[in-house]
Amino acid sequence: MSKKVTFTSIMTAIGTVASVLACIYAIKAYESTKTPTFPLDDAYTNSIEISSLTKNANRFEDFLEAHVGRVVYLNVYFDPDSGFIDVDEEPELSPEEYESYDKETREAIDQQNETLDPESLTIWTECYDGFDKKQRPSVENHCTGLTISFLKNPGSYSSLEWFRGGYYLKGYFQVVLHRGPYQGFRVATLRGESAR
Repeated sequence: MSKKVTFTSIMTAIGTVASVLACIYAIKAYESTKTPTFPLDDAYTNSIEISSLTKNANRFEDFLEAHVGRVVYLNVYFDPDSGFIDVDEEPELSPEEYESYDKETREAIDQQNETLDPESLTIWTECYDGFDKKQRPSVENHCTGLTISFLKNPGSYSSLEWFRGGYYLKGYFQVVLHRGPYQGFRVATLRGESAR
């Protein structure tokens, strides 16, 4: 029994291979358009607590670093009583300090304040040899941390919110920046985005 390779069988084989490749490409295209979420499972319904010096803190930092320039969905909870979470809600300059600067410097400060929300959040991610467990984590106490700042976006409901004794980041955010470490800190900048 001799089998002949015919034009029809060659075309059938090429068509089958092309169909398989098209399916693979379609799956990859679909996966790339999905909005990344943190936590990975059930982010739209369940929040995850992030405390300093935990695996979740490291995972969160890695997630932000991996998604710079992308819109992500976050549903995280920071309990200031469960770990060393620092939230700065106050402006850095008093009115007297602000007035002490020259006009050009005040204009630069005003421009920055128009785009940058004064709130920032610092979470400590790792400590190294020499860390004194009796003291708060700090750069001086051999620790590194992540400071998250927020760009204002009036068209978005996504922001850092205080609710029932904790801080929540819930909603769509663009990871604008993730850099570092600089003197013991990595920095990330998030901007709230409208719902997708």
